[in-house]
Amino acid sequence: VCDDEESVHCPVFGQVQRRRKGTETQQRELSKDIANCKSARAILQKINAAKQAGVDPNSVCLSTAAHRVARLNGEQEGPRNQIFEVVIHDITKHGLSGWDAQGLSKVLWACATAGFKTPELFGAAEDFAHHEGLASFRSQHLAYLVWSFSTSGHKTSLLYEKVDNEIIRRGLSSFNTQDICMCLKGFSAAGHKGVCFYRVAEAEIAKRGFGPFNPQEVGSILSSFVSVGQRFRQVLQAVNAHVDLKEYTAATMAGIVKSVAALLSHEPPGNRPYICANFFETIMAEITTRLAASPMSLSPTHLTTIAWGHIKSGLTSSPILPTISTQILTRGLDSLTGPDIAHLAAAYSNQGCLDYRVITAVGQEIVSRGGLQLNSGEFSLLLNALEVDDAKVSEACLVLSKSVTAKKLKYFKDAELIGCLKVLCVMGVRAESFIKKAGSEVRKRGLKGVDTASCATVA
Repeated sequence: VCDDEESVHCPVFGQVQRRRKGTETQQRELSKDIANCKSARAILQKINAAKQAGVDPNSVCLSTAAHRVARLNGEQEGPRNQIFEVVIHDITKHGLSGWDAQGLSKVLWACATAGFKTPELFGAAEDFAHHEGLASFRSQHLAYLVWSFSTSGHKTSLLYEKVDNEIIRRGLSSFNTQDICMCLKGFSAAGHKGVCFYRVAEAEIAKRGFGPFNPQEVGSILSSFVSVGQRFRQVLQAVNAHVDLKEYTAATMAGIVKSVAALLSHEPPGNRPYICANFFETIMAEITTRLAASPMSLSPTHLTTIAWGHIKSGLTSSPILPTISTQILTRGLDSLTGPDIAHLAAAYSNQGCLDYRVITAVGQEIVSRGGLQLNSGEFSLLLNALEVDDAKVSEACLVLSKSVTAKKLKYFKDAELIGCLKVLCVMGVRAESFIKKAGSEVRKRGLKGVDTASCATVA
């Protein structure tokens, strides 16, 4: 037992006070008591009682307290935050010299999970990793680090590079499915695109397959790979081999279709329909079964995402597409967002599954809403999808064009700008304001490929 506090050197905080530890048995019993507490108040009472008895809770007790309170449901913010404040105060006073990788990663995870803002703790953890290295961090600890830093908004930390390099060095064979998912999700949320790490993750997933991963993990992993913006053929092959979708919710299934379509966009167009053919056949069968059993089991949003995913993947003649369009038209478009409507129109303007009923319904929806909230890519996609000879659709194009300001046009890519002007001119839509502003932007950029004078004549 150390009865007196003395000054010691901590590599992170400099000179700090050594804690009065109490015996190992006392610390072990205190940690066990904290782990069994049912509320934040009970944890605080245990810590205060221990201090009164001359036992200064060590890092194991404090990390257990933070981890426990983060897992408790329905805790009031005040008592919960007091636990975190006790932990931060202790670290500031005593430094991190008594902490190990497990305790530190658990506290970081707890703060991130509870949404407790503590930049000093994350700064200390980054310094700790710099001075001590990451060799002592086990798989779960590394996953906790990445996920905690990104969840708490620390997206420019040098820690990501350190963890990336450590994982590349040791591989992912010792990581369980949750650890792999947390690393991918954390790196993706932070905008970290260390391609070498993602190649290691791709190889590990190719070896394991998606069978061991639960539906939410599969969805999260695929979304993370999409964020890198590169080709991952082995990931797609693993998806194609994993065909059991019975436990997947409609939202997860739609999200996976969307991610698969995005990953397929990096493949040669002619290969896209074949790389995940088995996966899409399973999707079609599952949707057909669910709609037959309960037509309301998939929302118009989910159905739209799935239809758009099919088209993006090159499956323009999929038998499920007419079934989806009928379902959506029966239930209406009022629950769809602007981007959903753009994707729906684009899916059913494709020559392989052209459906004028959908295009007309989209035009009517745009007019009834008085426009849609869209970015430049979605606006261009939708306008090109509406290039049909129909008065109501022409009116919808006019409504859409009026919502675009000169400021918004600056964000249009060159191809989007020219494409929109061409569509309006070909359709003879009298969108004077848009054509004038877009024509000015075209001339300012010195673009070729559209006769702005002819567009002005039409207007």
